Amino acid sequence: MSIQYQDALAKGKVDGAHPGGFHLTKKLLREQKITKETKILDAGCGTGQTSLYLAKTYGCTIISVDKHPEMVRNFRNRLKGTTWPIETIQADIEQLPFSDESFDLILAESVIAFTQIEKSLSELKRVLKPKGTLFCNEMTKEDHLKSYEAAEIMDFYDLQQMFTKQDWLHCLDQTGFKNISVLKNNSLLDELLLHANEETLLDSMEEVGYSEQVEEVLEKQSILLMKYAEKIGHIVVKGTKA
Repeated sequence: MSIQYQDALAKGKVDGAHPGGFHLTKKLLREQKITKETKILDAGCGTGQTSLYLAKTYGCTIISVDKHPEMVRNFRNRLKGTTWPIETIQADIEQLPFSDESFDLILAESVIAFTQIEKSLSELKRVLKPKGTLFCNEMTKEDHLKSYEAAEIMDFYDLQQMFTKQDWLHCLDQTGFKNISVLKNNSLLDELLLHANEETLLDSMEEVGYSEQVEEVLEKQSILLMKYAEKIGHIVVKGTKA
């Protein structure tokens, strides 16, 4: 493969690539008490789809963070000439450049799984205010995923580890999050059966800035997802800081 998965998303300017799609993000946000005073961290903001929706819908303050420089550059280009209350920062969620207890709400959509999970969760908890809320939508593996199969997936996505549903819940608990609840937990096959329209799984794919490199990676991803549709999935979890 000529470029990595995250590079392909950045070069293709893919708006969203998390299971459940953007409609799931909007549903979760509608259920929260978000006001103009709410300070939100979009952890792993990508090209800014969720951050822009938050700013336009609620007018609240959003800090948007992503580790990938091209993602941040793409988002900043989208913001040129606007006055949305969004600050974009290139930073690693394993080591955030913020003071303790800075945010009321943190969103992490398909980002924590690509990091040292325990370290990232600890850092997100650090910058969350007391009684603040973390939402994460992350990749899971089923118990029957074999080690060599997990290795193939981890190699493609450049993952350091893969968690089951129980691994995620245990890690959140060990990090100190409270009131942990699972809002959704589906295999990829469940998602495909639930949503016949692929756009609900991978948002804005019709807008991808295709190149031979980007197409190669996304095609390989599609094959991989179909191959392991019954053995991988995602979990949407909500937790609060005591």
